[in-house]
Order: sequence, then structure tokens, then C-alpha cells
Amino acid sequence: MFLKRLHRAVTVAVDWTLILLMSVLFFAVLSQVIARYLFRFSFAWSEEFPTLLFVWVAYIGAAGALSEGRHLALLFIRDAAPAMFREVMRWMVGAALVAFFLLIVVLGYQLSSQLGYRAYSTLPISKIWLFLAVPVGCLLMIPVVIVNLVNPRVSLEDERPPDLPQQSVLG
Repeated sequence: MFLKRLHRAVTVAVDWTLILLMSVLFFAVLSQVIARYLFRFSFAWSEEFPTLLFVWVAYIGAAGALSEGRHLALLFIRDAAPAMFREVMRWMVGAALVAFFLLIVVLGYQLSSQLGYRAYSTLPISKIWLFLAVPVGCLLMIPVVIVNLVNPRVSLEDERPPDLPQQSVLG
């Protein structure tokens, strides 16, 4: 029950964050298009702000896609393995994913700290907000992988649209 609540909390937070970011991104780009083509005016922030938002959407969206089992999986390798090795392979892949995401979180934070002092030329914020998208996105993916390792079906129960097969993100 705890795992299902954890997964649900992460999924809801990711979904609402994506809705907010995509809405702001849409209106930022729309305002720039209207200003440029109707008024022959360009906002100074029109390139940097949407780029910043798009990077955040990409990494948070990756966490959302992982939680819904929508990332590409090479299942032919798992399916070709003998049945007794499939569960071992699932755990190995999950452990490798958690280790990789932890590495990206640590290295991404270090990179953000080193390069974050730079400022945008048109925005009054530091570039650390751009660089932090990577470790934050990977940090959001870790609980999803752990939930699917412990119980491969917990993240898919009652949440998967009926047109998708019932399968864990780890295979």
C-alpha cells in the first residue's frame, strides 16, 4: 500500500508540474510569435525562457513516461532468456537504473554547482536552474524504478489506459 501511495504521489506531482510548465511554455512562445509577427517586436527573453522551460519539461516528462511504462524496452532479450533468469535480469536492470540515476543526480548537482554562477543574458536568474533539471528529473525516476522492482504491478494497477499492455517498466 505504501508503494502505491508513493508512486501515486510522484505521478500526481509530475503530472501537475508538467501541466504548469507546458502551459507557461505555450504562452511564452505564443506571446513571442504574436509580438514578432503582429507588432514587429521581439522580447529579449524569447529564446532563453522557453529553452529553460523545455529542458525542465523534457526531464520531468521522462520521469512521467517512466512511471507509465512508456519508455522503450528491449524485451526480446528478456524473452529469449530462460524463465529462471528473467527475474534476475529484471533486478539487474533495475539496480543498474537506480545506480545510473544516482550517479546522474550526484554529478548533475556537482555540475550545477560549478556552472550555476553564470547568469542568463536576458533573464534575472542563474543558469543553475537550467542545469538542475537533469538531477531533479533523475531523482524523480528513482522511486519509480524502486516501486517497479519491489512490485512490478503496483505502478500499473488502475492507472494504465486500456489500450496499453499490462507490463512493468522494467519488463
